[in-house]
Order: sequence, then structure tokens, then C-alpha cells
Amino acid sequence: DALGWQQCTLALVVDPPAQLMRPAALLSVRFLRLAVVFAVLVASYLDEAFEIEPEGSKGIKVRIWGAGRFATFTVWCWTMQGVYFALTSYCFFLLPPTSALEHTNDHSHLAAVALVLFETNLATSILVTVVVTFVLFPHAMKSSADSNYNLLCRPLALMMHNANVMFMVGELLLTGMPVYLGHFAFAVLLGCAYVVFAWVWYARAGMFFYFFM
Repeated sequence: DALGWQQCTLALVVDPPAQLMRPAALLSVRFLRLAVVFAVLVASYLDEAFEIEPEGSKGIKVRIWGAGRFATFTVWCWTMQGVYFALTSYCFFLLPPTSALEHTNDHSHLAAVALVLFETNLATSILVTVVVTFVLFPHAMKSSADSNYNLLCRPLALMMHNANVMFMVGELLLTGMPVYLGHFAFAVLLGCAYVVFAWVWYARAGMFFYFFM
């Protein structure tokens, strides 16, 4: 099974290959990460409105607030991490630790979703952190739009741009869950979906969040 679907059992998610933590301890770590993700999302939604100056806008600024904060790829990926940690935490209660080694195929569809979310979140977290660090930050520093640079330096933005990769790389090291090359297509599809969304957002708001788009 080149794509690993036959290996998708709840045991893979709850009592993963690395065996560095007991399932209950792993549940605690995942639940803590879920709480952080949820808290940051709520704080972002309730935070005061901020202004973005689109590339070449000649001083025109766009105010973003409330649900509009969920229009960035960063928040998409951060939200997906929350879904992953919520799903893997739920899987713990479907398969008690005492039966984790039985490798039952019950709820294998949930395990398959969890695996794909893990692989996709791992890839996109690295992508987001690298692009923000080496593309968006340098561009904002050279730009005359100080508001864009200040936005990247806000605590909530720094959390989503840095804690994201820490969470997923930590998950990889703690669990040893497999990464299948064929599943990279899911990350590509997510990127394509965001490009389509960005076009719709541009038609509505008249701006792109990322200058290279």
C-alpha cells in the first residue's frame, strides 16, 4: 500500500510508532496545543481592527476585522491545526490505551483523516514560517507601509507564524507518524483552494494579502 491507507488505524494516531509518550500523556500535549490554537483564534477574532496597505495602493489602506481575519492563509493553516488536535484527542476516547496495540480497523476513516491532516499541517506550517521569515518580513522592512511590518510583529501573528511549525515538528518527533509522498497532493490542493479564495477576496475587497500573488 504505497499511500499507507491500510496502515490507518486508530492505534497509529493514539499510540503512534515513536512510543515516546504513553497515550494519555500524548493526549495532554495535544489538548494543550488545541487550547492554545483556540485561544489565539478567539483573541484574533476579538482583537481590534487593523489596516493593511496593499502593494501599489498609493496610500490606500484596507481595514480588516472580525471574520475577515480568517481570510489569510496563515489563519487557514492555524485553524487546520486546531482541527487536527481536536480530532486526534477525540480518537483517544474511541480507542482506550489498553486496546491500542490491537490495531483494530474500527474508525479507520477517522485515522485516515488525521494522518492527512498531520501531513498537510506539517508541510504548510513549514511553508508559512519560511515564507513569512524570508519573504514577507524582508519585503515589509523595505516597504514604506509601516502598518504591514507592525502587523507581522503583533504577538498573535508571531504565534501563528512560529508556534505553528513548533507544534507540528514536535508532533512529528513525539509520534513518528509516517509521511507519504503521495499525500503531498493534499497540501497542493489546499494551496489551490486558497488561490481561488484569494481571487474571490480580491473581487470583494480589492486586495491580496500576499504581494507575490
